Amino acid sequence: YIVGHSDVMKGVAVANKKYCQTIREHYYLLGQCTSADEAYLALRGLRTMGVRLNKHEKAAIEVAKRLQQHELVDH
Repeated sequence: YIVGHSDVMKGVAVANKKYCQTIREHYYLLGQCTSADEAYLALRGLRTMGVRLNKHEKAAIEVAKRLQQHELVDH
């Protein structure tokens, strides 16, 4: 989501200490690392993240208001 566009997929794996080494080994063996281009695109997305989140918030509030007023919505 950080990138904000469909040209890069970023993610994170979170684990407790028990699985950390296993994830690290698989990560290395599969060659899953961020390239310079992907890092640049992620930084580009961070610059617009605040604007995008504000737009999402306004849209979500509008949807919630409309649903509150709709006759088929109970609660």
